[in-house]
Amino acid sequence: MRFPRFLICSLSIILSAATSRAQVYTPRVNNDRLPDYTDISRFVDFSQWRSLPQAAKAFELWSCLTDSVTGLYPIQGIYEDPDPGPEFSFFDERDLVKVLNVYGHGYCGLLSPTLDGVYAAAGFSDSRIFNMRENSHCVTEVFYDDGWHYFDMDLRGVLFRPDGMVASLKEAQTVRGLWTDPQIKIEPFYPLDDKAQMYQSFSGCFVTPMYHWYKNGHTMDFSLRPGETLTRYWRPQGSRWHDPWTNPGGFDLSFIRKKFEQEPRGLKSKHDGWSKWTHGNALFSYSPRLTDDYEDFERGVYDSQGVKLTAAGVESVPEKGRNYVVFEVRTPYIIVGKVHEIDRPEKIDDAAKLYFRSLGPLMVSVSTDNGLTWTGLGGVEYEQSALLDLTRQVLGKYGYLVRFDFGAGRSGLAELILVTWCQLAPVSLPRVLEGENHFQFSLGDRHGYPSTVREVRLNLRDPAELARHAVSLSADYQPLRDSAKLKGEVVLKIDSKPNTVIKWFTAGGYFNTFTGKKAAKTANAIYYSTAGPTGPWNLAVKAKVPDWAAHWHYGMDEDVVLPNAVAAVWLKYAGDPGVNQIWVYAHCLPRALPDAATLRVTQAYTINGEPVERTFEFTGKQEYDIDCPGAVENSFIRFALPSQPAAR
Repeated sequence: MRFPRFLICSLSIILSAATSRAQVYTPRVNNDRLPDYTDISRFVDFSQWRSLPQAAKAFELWSCLTDSVTGLYPIQGIYEDPDPGPEFSFFDERDLVKVLNVYGHGYCGLLSPTLDGVYAAAGFSDSRIFNMRENSHCVTEVFYDDGWHYFDMDLRGVLFRPDGMVASLKEAQTVRGLWTDPQIKIEPFYPLDDKAQMYQSFSGCFVTPMYHWYKNGHTMDFSLRPGETLTRYWRPQGSRWHDPWTNPGGFDLSFIRKKFEQEPRGLKSKHDGWSKWTHGNALFSYSPRLTDDYEDFERGVYDSQGVKLTAAGVESVPEKGRNYVVFEVRTPYIIVGKVHEIDRPEKIDDAAKLYFRSLGPLMVSVSTDNGLTWTGLGGVEYEQSALLDLTRQVLGKYGYLVRFDFGAGRSGLAELILVTWCQLAPVSLPRVLEGENHFQFSLGDRHGYPSTVREVRLNLRDPAELARHAVSLSADYQPLRDSAKLKGEVVLKIDSKPNTVIKWFTAGGYFNTFTGKKAAKTANAIYYSTAGPTGPWNLAVKAKVPDWAAHWHYGMDEDVVLPNAVAAVWLKYAGDPGVNQIWVYAHCLPRALPDAATLRVTQAYTINGEPVERTFEFTGKQEYDIDCPGAVENSFIRFALPSQPAAR
């Protein structure tokens, strides 16, 4: 048959690869000359700053994150929630791993919490951000060597006292000479700002110290099934980026629109020269062989009932009653489409496409909430092919399920192709650099397990979202209350994915807190149970809000590794004085241990303008080297797991 044009490239990647054996869980490549951005604990463990004294470590981390090659760039916020409410606290997605890997940008109110979270992960005893009222700015302070020290991510500057220590924000507000006549000045030093005016701007500001305005939970974990590839590009591919204009956040839209229309179209720094990068893209391509002479179906299907494998494909078994198959796309990157007109999200398309060839009548539906609700896409009435654009259903998500329900009589699925485009932050990819490069290929999540992720994120402004997961509610719950939506307790049930068990999870949320001297009375907590909705309960995390906190909003989260994997976990959120948002990332292990698999890794780049591709095959942790004797520009890195013939 003739495949649709948009699928030809994806198919050639998959079908040309050699055979392999099983699913691959969280493959990762890292260059030891660069930080590993895929996890905060890995990032702060980089050899360049791992063992430094705290003063030097704080400066090196800030330097990395403000550098034009290794850092983040300033532009707009990160908006994923279509209905965050009127409170600024909830506008931005402040997950540290997302900022570093999916977006790579922000503004002062997002970049400052990111640095705060990095400092916390790096082991500093205390850190915070300040909202500055009169100049509408936000900055970071970190505590070490018996004092506070101010670092500016957005304006890119640090003030040094004559003794060589980084100044505090209070000193920045009261000592004019730190700005206008510094004895020590290290670049970047507020490169676009008049220093005397900066002092005036800072000195007149009322400042509010704020605690834990970042979040943890999202991971870069993913799996590849036989017949699947992931290709990640350093440069934009076809005007695809996250374009959340339904929530502009008060920015100068005319300026941003003009900036985004400059080539390459899309996200980029608001200041020319501040970043080597704009945005990159990731492409997931899944094309399993569905016939009985391949193992792709058993190793890749999410869920199924009343079907069998034949020489024709996946066929329904009529006497089994309800007959269906479900396939999952789970990506650590946000799904994006082609932006044809800026600020017209309804015209975005080509984010994800589904091609299939049926063996008879079937209906197709899509879910973006782990199968709790489904959106019907129609179907076919006889054996035929179809191509569907899933953009309207999956845009802005991190995964989806596709379900095929088979009709009466002979039916089934002969062919399936799923193509999904995502956005990424190029700074996070493992670059080849000029000179000698020592790489390490690794597998597994941050606790070393072959897990896949089930994500539950609840905006408590929507009672329907909470109702789909809550098994009990003993609380004063007012969804439209701004600062403390749920006062009391709510218990959620988190099920594992089909044919898996939960080994560990991250549970977190945004909470309300008492402030100042009353902060110690804050009693928000998260508990978990593996026995049932009534416990017994184990503490996951409880409030520890410092008395300097002067704002009612903060985040709290924790990893819990279970001694024994379970089919479900119950979580009790205790809001005292209140819970506002909930997120859970459950990491699920396959019930059967996966076989070893051979993954093909291709790194493409140019040396002095000449294209080079290096391909390696790995079955487990391994080190390898690439030598580049000239100037390097990276193009893409591809992971490919080919189809698996059935054992004979």
